[in-house]
Amino acid sequence: MCKSNSKGFTLIECVLVIFILITIMSISYPVISGYNKMNSKKLLDITCENIIYFINTGKMYVKNSKVDGKLIVLNNKSVFISGNGFGKEYKLPEGFTITSLSSNLSRKISYEGFINEGCTWEIADKYGNKKQIVILVSTGYAEIK
Repeated sequence: MCKSNSKGFTLIECVLVIFILITIMSISYPVISGYNKMNSKKLLDITCENIIYFINTGKMYVKNSKVDGKLIVLNNKSVFISGNGFGKEYKLPEGFTITSLSSNLSRKISYEGFINEGCTWEIADKYGNKKQIVILVSTGYAEIK
């Protein structure tokens, strides 16, 4: 009887394991990519709702303080609301940008809590998903389109 002292794997075993790993990766990549896109789309919806809440909270602060304020987009990465001795910033999540579709990146908030000029902002993620926030003139709300 002949005993074999060889230890390790044969070439066929190694090739088979590599083939199985490549097959698993090729199946899982589209699934993970689709999950990331879906997750980013949900985060985009949540971000738009948070921006509207942030704007409305800032407008209420300006109204209650009876001072004029400003609503500003900073560096396409955040929204800033300021008033007399007041300043708050909402930073967008990583990979998101905000742009103004109108010419001006800032809007005045009157002491009554109204924005005197309407504007539309577009929020986009790194996958190309986009939403628009429309801020209407002399109204107490904004909407997502």
